[in-house]
Amino acid sequence: MTAHTRTVSQDSGPDLSCCEDTLEQHRSFNPLIEAILLRVVRLPDEKDPWLADLTKRLSQLAELLGAHFADEELSCLFTDIPLQCPHHAEKLERLKGEHPMLIERLKTVLDGGEALDMAVVAGRVQRTIAQVRRHEAEETEIILESFWDEGGSSE
Repeated sequence: MTAHTRTVSQDSGPDLSCCEDTLEQHRSFNPLIEAILLRVVRLPDEKDPWLADLTKRLSQLAELLGAHFADEELSCLFTDIPLQCPHHAEKLERLKGEHPMLIERLKTVLDGGEALDMAVVAGRVQRTIAQVRRHEAEETEIILESFWDEGGSSE
């Protein structure tokens, strides 16, 4: 993943072509997220292999999101948009602050899972994935709103 930053002119509208990588990364997480959700919607008979598989997938997602968040924090989402569209600045600060919490949650959501009922573990995972999805959707919405509502152009 490569960060894209640029110098912005206060007179120009937002050029959000630099956020294309961020949008693509957001889309790229969907298959893994869907695979995790499928594992918690259909509870198996045996808990140990199920927990092992969930642990592996959640770890993969945490690793991908960790790299994504580091890259994203250097991208136009957090560098240019707050300057060009200051009404998004406060929300972007909140979203940036969520990055470490989401990674930590993905890493700890299964803590103690061996002693819990599978339905309880599944509920925890579903809530965590919902938080990740909401977060990514809010970031995507800001990028798209900044582009369309602020009169930006990709050309």
